[in-house]
Amino acid sequence: MSRREQYKQGPAGEMGKSRKKRRQKETALCLCNLAHHGEKYCEELLNYGAFPYITTMLKSHDPDLVMEALWFSEMMLRMTKNGRTAFEEGSGVGFLEALEYHSNDTIKEQAHQLLDTYFYEDKEKVSN
Repeated sequence: MSRREQYKQGPAGEMGKSRKKRRQKETALCLCNLAHHGEKYCEELLNYGAFPYITTMLKSHDPDLVMEALWFSEMMLRMTKNGRTAFEEGSGVGFLEALEYHSNDTIKEQAHQLLDTYFYEDKEKVSN
């Protein structure tokens, strides 16, 4: 494809979509790598507002991007004091509940595990 054709397609064309997808994957991977360094980094990422950005990636149709978002979410929920609140404020719980019906079994299981571990355990304790 010539440069002129690429220019005509612009950011809304297929080339723009693939670049956006690639950028999202790279961003998610970078944030996961930072979060993997521990609690201090996770708290800083939370303070900089990275969590709401990642939770919207849980709606993606790209399984790799969704897995990166799930890994990041798990690290943030596990390593930060206010991660749960930030996740809930970003509508993350609703996205996780929707992922329980995903066609990819790994995504389905990961979403179910996050819900059980970080959100449903309190409801079970109250009802017992």
